[in-house]
Amino acid sequence: MRRAVKICFLVMLATQLAMAGEVIDRVVATVNGRPILQSDWDQALRCEALLDGRSLQGTSAEELRAALDRLVDQELLRQQAHANEMPRIPAEDVQKRVSEVRQQLGATADQAWDTLLARYGLSAAEVQRNLSHQLSVLRLIDERLRPSVHIDAASIAAYYHDKLEPELRKQGQPVAPMAEVSTKIEELLAQQRMDDLLAAWLKDLRQQAEVKVEVETPTTVSAVAGSQ
Repeated sequence: MRRAVKICFLVMLATQLAMAGEVIDRVVATVNGRPILQSDWDQALRCEALLDGRSLQGTSAEELRAALDRLVDQELLRQQAHANEMPRIPAEDVQKRVSEVRQQLGATADQAWDTLLARYGLSAAEVQRNLSHQLSVLRLIDERLRPSVHIDAASIAAYYHDKLEPELRKQGQPVAPMAEVSTKIEELLAQQRMDDLLAAWLKDLRQQAEVKVEVETPTTVSAVAGSQ
């Protein structure tokens, strides 16, 4: 899901970079003719690891391929957002999300944040851009899918009696009255339903799109993202 690429600029520099022995950023996939670069893949891996609070070391080939698949899905959704002329996410919303992430990662102090970013080989601008893209995609999904999701009282009651109540009793925790948790249950069921709808929508988008993956999945994260 990503960053505009000046292909003509890369072509003009290709000869000079090759002569200098530098690595040229290569295309790893295309989505309706729009390239996803290895640097996009690299940055996505680093951002995902940062946001999940995990190390890049030990990332499997399957996880690497899954990250590339998510980039393809994000690009498909961004193209949908562009086609529907959705407005950009306000800067204050992006900054609020950045602050939430820093709070979750225990890096509210600037020095701690800078140290954490350096550990993952990321800049503050790259993380901010990544979070902005995420918010844009989430807004598109919500506006597209939520109007078709309706959770009735029977579904809420079934979840409460068949899943929540037995699980809480099994854990020895108090069981709150259904009236107190019905709103949370409704949102949980709505999110589950939206996940199903999103999977179906992405499947349709992929069937209608021209998606080409240009590389084999590497066996180690260092082949794409390097070491932490």
